[in-house]
Amino acid sequence: MFIYFGRTHSAWSTNSVLKRVICDQCSTEYYYQMTRTGQGRGESPFMLDEKQAAARAQYAADRQLQLRLESDTELVPCPRCHWVNDELIRGFRRQRWTRLVSYASVPLVIVGIFLLLIVPGLRPTSLLLIGAALLALCLFSPLWLRLVRHLLRLRIDPNRSHPHPPVVPPATPVPLLWRPDPLTGEMTLQPVFYLPEQLWQKPGWAVLRPDRMHFPASCCVCMRNATTVYQSPFTVDKNSELRVPICQPCRAAARRRWWLAFLPTAAAALGISALPALIIPGLDAFGRWMLFILIGLFATGLALAIVPGRITGPYRYRIIDYGRGVAMFKAAPAFIQLLEEAARDQAANPEPCDTAVGNA
Repeated sequence: MFIYFGRTHSAWSTNSVLKRVICDQCSTEYYYQMTRTGQGRGESPFMLDEKQAAARAQYAADRQLQLRLESDTELVPCPRCHWVNDELIRGFRRQRWTRLVSYASVPLVIVGIFLLLIVPGLRPTSLLLIGAALLALCLFSPLWLRLVRHLLRLRIDPNRSHPHPPVVPPATPVPLLWRPDPLTGEMTLQPVFYLPEQLWQKPGWAVLRPDRMHFPASCCVCMRNATTVYQSPFTVDKNSELRVPICQPCRAAARRRWWLAFLPTAAAALGISALPALIIPGLDAFGRWMLFILIGLFATGLALAIVPGRITGPYRYRIIDYGRGVAMFKAAPAFIQLLEEAARDQAANPEPCDTAVGNA
């Protein structure tokens, strides 16, 4: 009997690039700073190749980052006429729904294979036709899902409201123009703040980008000086949580709430796991117990990794754009205000970065 085990190393790499754009409508030259994150994984079979696996993960992350910085675009409108170039739109569309075909095709193909086994036994003819239609729908899902993805991408058209300012996605960079510095007189890239952020921002929530994951050194609950970061007692992935600053008393209170939610969550997960073992006919006592144990372990572990942290954590966090790494974050109102002030300061004073020369 062969037993395999190993460790998967994950790595991330983040960088920014300055994109140059010449408006197709008014020929205005402007820039914007785009930030992307690359992710890589490296496998260490039997944990015998740890250093090389970590190096492979970092290399894959750097390579993906470089490709994304070269090909990705943002829907940054012209600061003078509010037009978004077609090349920016095409580049942004390519980033959307990239995983739709792969994620949705797998379960549908599995259902199609299952139908392939039972369709020949269907009677009468009407059931046979229905089964054959479902079989074709499932097995050809990669094709029609590509069509659905294409139609969804075509719906992205920020110029629909032109000449009015478009409704932009969350965390869209502000356009930058060469302007003289009021103090030194030197020409510098300065942001043009006109994008209507209230069109996509939610009250009480802050928008986080890969280059805005730096939190102030204040407790996210009571705003006192933070002495540690919050970590849930149980997670599936150690990288699934943000390192949000928190003081020791608030951290202890949050962890007590987590343990209070632990027992009800585990009991509910075990109760739901028992249903398949009770309702599936034809199983003996041993089969029912084995099915309950297998489903119970998986369901309980998944529930404990998600539910208590969601309902008792000191902050709320959800990713709204996986491709661009954009997330919404909610904590104490004063903490959110600090994040928004830091984001405005960062936009007003863009950091130096690599420049991608060329028209877009």
